[in-house]
Amino acid sequence: MKILLVVEETFFFHPKFVEGLCEQLQENIVGTLLVTKIPKKNSLAYYLVKNFTRLYLSEIIILLSVFIIKKIKDLIYIYFKIGNPQSVRSVLNKYKKKIIKVENSFDDEAVINYVNNNNIDLILSSNPLYFNKKILSLKNIIFLNRHSSYLPFNAGVWPVFYSVAQNQKFTGVSVHLMNNKIDSGVVIKQEKIPLFSKNLFDLYEICFNRSVSISLESITKIKNKYKITNQLSHEVKNDIFYNSFPHNEDWKDFRKNGGTFANWKNLFETIF
Repeated sequence: MKILLVVEETFFFHPKFVEGLCEQLQENIVGTLLVTKIPKKNSLAYYLVKNFTRLYLSEIIILLSVFIIKKIKDLIYIYFKIGNPQSVRSVLNKYKKKIIKVENSFDDEAVINYVNNNNIDLILSSNPLYFNKKILSLKNIIFLNRHSSYLPFNAGVWPVFYSVAQNQKFTGVSVHLMNNKIDSGVVIKQEKIPLFSKNLFDLYEICFNRSVSISLESITKIKNKYKITNQLSHEVKNDIFYNSFPHNEDWKDFRKNGGTFANWKNLFETIF
């Protein structure tokens, strides 16, 4: 089975997820669409910068410090081969995977041509860009999306944030078939994760750690048991609970329920 990964370039959580997939799938992964630029309306980084006053000073210091430390560690790995890769690109280079850079949209002939010319069987995505009809209409390809929630709960952006803001007892990981409605396709495999913490860094870390096995199990299920057609891939589930970027009341609920973005333990673990 020829697999194409679609992943956002970042230092946070995705590198370890991609490395786990590369270790297990090896030659099955024939390339990666690496999303290096995101429109402002979809960008978590832009939203956080615009709403930085909603963060505690300690959270700003911790998140910036984690970013800088991971950047330095990644450069040390790239130039001296000391330590481990810290970015998605460095992980992909370590495993010698083909990288196709994507900016703002998948509506690019180079992307379509690459998929068609390489006989891709399955596309596994974990990124904030939406797939449009043009790419979803490509025949004989299974489109899977990895999402950090126990669907149908908290589809859309920042699912773990809303698990805390809505005082739910769980978050989770789901891998589902893609269609032209966000996070609404048939779920192939999912796992409910108890809300053991109100700290997003800890929660997302466990979500991405569990995402490796959930993704692998989903691929195996499709490979061995499922006969999935484009018709099934485009089936829409109607009982979806969708969230957009948080508004003022959402932030109030998040903080009221003890929600935090990062703590000093996360920084110390990044250093050591």
